Amino acid sequence: MITLAACGTISPNWTSMARWDIILLGSSGRDFCSGTVIGGGRDEAGEYAIILSAAHCANSPDYTVSRKVDFAGGIITDTKPAILLGKDAVADVAIFRSPISSNHTCVSLRRNVEYTRGDTVYILANPLITFYTALTKGVVSAPLRVFPINTIVMYLFQIDAQAAPGSSGGAVLDADGYLIGTVTGGVPGTAISVIAPVSGAISLIDKLNIGEDICYG
Repeated sequence: MITLAACGTISPNWTSMARWDIILLGSSGRDFCSGTVIGGGRDEAGEYAIILSAAHCANSPDYTVSRKVDFAGGIITDTKPAILLGKDAVADVAIFRSPISSNHTCVSLRRNVEYTRGDTVYILANPLITFYTALTKGVVSAPLRVFPINTIVMYLFQIDAQAAPGSSGGAVLDADGYLIGTVTGGVPGTAISVIAPVSGAISLIDKLNIGEDICYG
C-alpha cells in the first residue's frame, strides 16, 4: 500500500548544492512538508522565492515557509507567509511564492529529463522534519509506475532511496544535481519510494506563466 510521505541557468554541482536549503512548508491544516527553492527575484515589495512542493501538502487556507534550523534547539527560524500560486493534484506538484530570501541560489530544473533503471538519484528533503536538509542516495528502480492513490491515478517513477514523513515535496536530483522530480510517498518499512516527475512541475509553471523567475538548466 502506497502512503503519502506527508509528513538559473548555471549548471549545478555538488559544491554549490551543499549550500542549498530545503524549505519547511507549514500550514494550519497539516504537519510540515518539504519544499525546494526553484526560482525567485525582486519586485517593488522586495525579494521573493518561488518554491516547489507536493500538491497533497497544499490543502489549507494559509501557509508558511521556513529555512534554517538550529540543530541544538530544534528551532525553526526565518519564517515567512507563503501564497499558493497553483497546484496539480494528478501530478502531485504545487507552486508557492514567499518573501523568504532565496539566498541567491536555487535548484535548477531541466525541461528535457531522461532517466533509466539504475540511474543514480538523490533525495534532498526534511525526513521526519527534525532531520533537516538531509541528502540520501539511491537508484531509479522503475522509470514509470501507475499508482491509484485515493481517487487519483498518478504516473510516477520509483526509486529505492526511502522517503519518510516530512519528505513530501522534497527535491529528487540526478547525478548532475538537476531536479528531476519531487517526493510523493512510499511504502513504509521498504526501500520503495514514488516520485512525481519534474515534467508535471514544468507544465504547472508554464500554465501559471511564471517564466523567467524559474531556474532552468
